[in-house]
Amino acid sequence: MNTPRVAGITVGTLFLCQMLVGIYINFSLLQPLTGEPGFLHTGAAGSVTFGIAALAALASASVNLIVASISYRIFNATSPVLALLAVAFAAVGLTLTAVEYTRVLELVSYSQQYQAATPETKALLETLKPVVAASRNWAHFMAIGTSASACSSFT
Repeated sequence: MNTPRVAGITVGTLFLCQMLVGIYINFSLLQPLTGEPGFLHTGAAGSVTFGIAALAALASASVNLIVASISYRIFNATSPVLALLAVAFAAVGLTLTAVEYTRVLELVSYSQQYQAATPETKALLETLKPVVAASRNWAHFMAIGTSASACSSFT
């Protein structure tokens, strides 16, 4: 990373890879959880797939931290506060992604409990389904917002 040009190419390549991995995770690996008929019915069967999605998401989120580290050396000379802010946003984004995928794995556990439940318990679990799903969605939105903030600190 001797020149800003090489760093820029590296950062751009990392962002493209991150985008492709994110699209694959959200629209392929997590589709059984987020699509129809819903996570209660499909979550238990795909626990290994969702675990792989969680690991891939953590690896993808760590790209922001790598990019911030690469960019820190370049931007520190002109704006040390923004360079440090980018690293902080990237670290918080990685943490929030970990929270989000903890919630995804909670959906899987909830689905497993639903599959093993009696009909009376299933009715209760159906009632609580929106609350459990919302916790994952809010964690997802927070992680995306923080990652976007990290990226926008470079512009």
